[in-house]
Amino acid sequence: MIEPSAFFFPFAKTLAETYAPEVVGGSSLVAIIYSILATKDPIQIHFPIKTTTTEVWIRFGDLFEADGHVVIAVNEFFDSEIGRPVAPSSVHGQFITRVLGGNANRFNADVDRSLDGTASDIVDRPEGRPRRYPLGTTAILHEGRRKYFLFALTKTDPVTCEANADVPQMWSALLKLWDCVRVEANGERVCMPLIGAGLARINLEPTHLLRLALLSLLVQTRSRTITSQIEIVLHKSLIGRIDLRAVRDDWR
Repeated sequence: MIEPSAFFFPFAKTLAETYAPEVVGGSSLVAIIYSILATKDPIQIHFPIKTTTTEVWIRFGDLFEADGHVVIAVNEFFDSEIGRPVAPSSVHGQFITRVLGGNANRFNADVDRSLDGTASDIVDRPEGRPRRYPLGTTAILHEGRRKYFLFALTKTDPVTCEANADVPQMWSALLKLWDCVRVEANGERVCMPLIGAGLARINLEPTHLLRLALLSLLVQTRSRTITSQIEIVLHKSLIGRIDLRAVRDDWR
């Protein structure tokens, strides 16, 4: 920087020589700060889905503090009892405790109302709800202006209540979810967690789960717009495990 400056402004070289320690120290400090900022992993990214009007935001944070409608994965029975059927640490469990105040009866009534007339079968279980729905079935629960899209993602053992899913099941369930969101979200922002990262036990790295969710969005959005903005909220425990910069570069 000094050489070309001195060509046009000779006094610049004199100043640089006079204050050499300050110049070197200041330049070094600027270089260090720039290096830290340039290599620091971002905590939020956004990008448009090409050839569409939909924008995707991905950030680390708390799903229930996000601004918009919310997507939540549940099991095929839409269970409501916190404990054995519904883990309190799951997004499903947090919805019941944090949004509904732990009111399982309200959850059951709202789900039954939303899914009235939806195909299902009855399963004899020692605990939990007996009605089982096809994967991808989506119940819409209302809390003020916000809609919660609860979609069946996992198969559940009727006796042990152990939930699991695989990649084909997740893909099929997501496509059905987006069909519902397209109709009911009214073009407004929709927020979702990293699907499959919790008790669904899908054997994929978090980055691959994120890419799978994004790919399902791409397929459905290019077919017909789902909504204007999709926000994927990643749990803070995934910081350092998902390279948001690499994900953004994939979609440029």
